[in-house]
Amino acid sequence: MTNQPQPPNADPQTSRRNTVFTARVIHAALLIGMLIFAAVAFFIAPGMQEGADTTPDATHSAADPATDDDGPELQTIFGIVVGVLLVGGIAFAALTPPFFAKQARTSLQNTPTPPEADAIILQTWMSSVVVRSAVLEGAGLFAAVVIMLTAQPVFLVPVVVAAGALVVIAPSRAKLDAFESLAKNGSPHPTAM
Repeated sequence: MTNQPQPPNADPQTSRRNTVFTARVIHAALLIGMLIFAAVAFFIAPGMQEGADTTPDATHSAADPATDDDGPELQTIFGIVVGVLLVGGIAFAALTPPFFAKQARTSLQNTPTPPEADAIILQTWMSSVVVRSAVLEGAGLFAAVVIMLTAQPVFLVPVVVAAGALVVIAPSRAKLDAFESLAKNGSPHPTAM
């Protein structure tokens, strides 16, 4: 099931169902991949295992944030960057659907047939889902990398927040219908996108 334009004689409901299914699979893969990476990062980070020795020795480099004297400043910088990425990702995911809908509306002005118009809506919505999900996943993955570098479990919080935001924007038929309404009419639909 790919997100290719459907031939003019294809059933529009089947095309919509396939697009929503594909969007859900891609979205779930991004969410699950982020959570698995965060779990691995948490369990392999130095100092996360009970009784682990995190004292400096010959195997640690001078720049290792888990053992360096500059660790707290580096952790503060990482905390700021993670926060900015997370807040920016959530804002991006929340605010970009109208921009994608405007792009679809512009393309619809030059589309003579309903099947072509439906294909434009589906492709633009799928692009919106993938881009928004990837931005949130990126913020969560960066937080997971910071867990590996700093061995600070507090950075699990941004991972959980990013996962929660991904759950909130999960694709559904209702969200596709809301996007279509916004793209065709330019007016918001009561269902969140």
